[in-house]
Amino acid sequence: MFEPGEIKRNLLGSLEVALFMPQAAKRFSSSYEAMLRSFIVPVLLFPASAMLVFLEPELDGIPANWLSLVLSLRIWICMAAFIGIVWLICKHTDRKQHFCQFVTASNWLSVPATVAALPILAFLGTGAYSWAEMELPLIAVGAYTYAFTGYMAAVVLRIPIELGWFVAIMGMMIDDSSLEVSGWVHGLIG
Repeated sequence: MFEPGEIKRNLLGSLEVALFMPQAAKRFSSSYEAMLRSFIVPVLLFPASAMLVFLEPELDGIPANWLSLVLSLRIWICMAAFIGIVWLICKHTDRKQHFCQFVTASNWLSVPATVAALPILAFLGTGAYSWAEMELPLIAVGAYTYAFTGYMAAVVLRIPIELGWFVAIMGMMIDDSSLEVSGWVHGLIG
């Protein structure tokens, strides 16, 4: 499935991006096949995302299968919209040759993002802290994740850092809009 050394190289690249190291761009393959293989990573990490949603007290009483369906649709629609916007940016900045590498890196960055959120998930899951108490750490982890996503966009696409931050902000706006739509769907079924 994966080429020899590919997992190690991509995990190292993810760590380097999360630490804002410039050599991270060289770790991710720019092949179409590697890009397709990289979609396995968010699929494998989906249960961690789902756990965070299932711990949300406002969603009590909604069947787990319905909640999983809505969450997975939300994640994949957001991912498609984000990738589409990045494709347009690559097209207009003449960086299409780096697009597959960007998607590969973006998918592998779900690893450090998940690892950063795991302590919060553990605190919420054990009941050690409430959602209100964990709101600020969730915001901080989210800001950190978007910061290293913007940095990754800049180094992988070889664009100015300001445009990299713009890419990350577009991802944040897509995610925020999808949460509003999810809330609207929750209002319809709840």
